[in-house]
Amino acid sequence: MQVSDTQTTAAMVMVAFVLVLMAYVAGSVILFRLRHQHLRVPQDPSPREHSFLLHYLFRQWWHHWASPIVAFLVRHRWHPDALTYLSLVFAALSAVLFATEQTAYAGFVLFLSGACDSLDGRLARETQRTSARGAFLDSTLDRAGEILVFVGLCGYLRDSPFLYAALLGLGGAVMVSYARARGQSLGVDFNRGFMQRPERVVYLATGAILDPLVRWQVDLGWFADKGGFLALMVSFVALWSVVTAGYRVVAIARRLSTG
Repeated sequence: MQVSDTQTTAAMVMVAFVLVLMAYVAGSVILFRLRHQHLRVPQDPSPREHSFLLHYLFRQWWHHWASPIVAFLVRHRWHPDALTYLSLVFAALSAVLFATEQTAYAGFVLFLSGACDSLDGRLARETQRTSARGAFLDSTLDRAGEILVFVGLCGYLRDSPFLYAALLGLGGAVMVSYARARGQSLGVDFNRGFMQRPERVVYLATGAILDPLVRWQVDLGWFADKGGFLALMVSFVALWSVVTAGYRVVAIARRLSTG
């Protein structure tokens, strides 16, 4: 898996963009916290607030930061389902880019898919279009999009032993979602765990964007021809997805056994 000059250039552009974006996000979060000294940890935090990337501070910052975007979408009469479908389209495009080894572009498009997914529910609430149908479509198409992304990663790692890590990640991601869905159907809503969907999107997308640049700047040795930095990130996501799935299965089973 040699890195072309085009891939390296794309990686440098993407990395520069991401570094600027990270600096903006960090500064924005700090400024938001300083301006909202009254923020406190919720007395009864939701399960998702046990995740680092979904910490209450980041959740409230994202709610504040995304408000102009949501207002724009409401003003131009966007339907929440449009964002749901757009998230799937971006996920499919990301899968194609992964399979054709355009990792930097794939990571950026995967970030766009995650952004659309994070906004569709809020847009539905703002426009009073929440419905069982919308919730079903959102959840189902999220799973479909994630499966497509992992299939694309399998294509990228087709000649590497890390292909098994991608397959393990696919199984782990599906089990994380299934454990919660099955638990909900039995009356237990449990969605704690380190490697939830937002984490998977962030880690995979970041790994994909940085992969060509890491290959260019760092001698990865044996890993260079086996998937590089992205393969390591896929392995990390796969491992913690399986751990999260196991954690949910055990926790839900215990709650069901105690009635």
